[in-house]
Amino acid sequence: MLTEEQKSRILNEETYRIEVKRELESKNREAKSKVVRFLNPNLGIFILSSCLLSFITWGYTTYSNHLRTKAINNSQLKKIEYEVASRIETISKMKDSCDYNDIDNIRYAI
Repeated sequence: MLTEEQKSRILNEETYRIEVKRELESKNREAKSKVVRFLNPNLGIFILSSCLLSFITWGYTTYSNHLRTKAINNSQLKKIEYEVASRIETISKMKDSCDYNDIDNIRYAI
């Protein structure tokens, strides 16, 4: 069994542990209560909702601009592909009716 001295030492340690736990909990409550005091009134809710709305609007605008730019790039790429294909087709049709020097001049012009 434990002696009276060991029992009193254990009791003092446990008492000290409980006091430290209470102090830490009270500090956490104070920090939480400050946040709750800020968020609870109408001003805090207004500020948070304004920030959230601003962030959502910014994200939507950025995404829609990205999609618009991507669509413009794709349409320009298609136009260039059609133009190159048309030029190649025209040159291939001219191949039979032109002599060798004319074909070199056409290739150089392209």
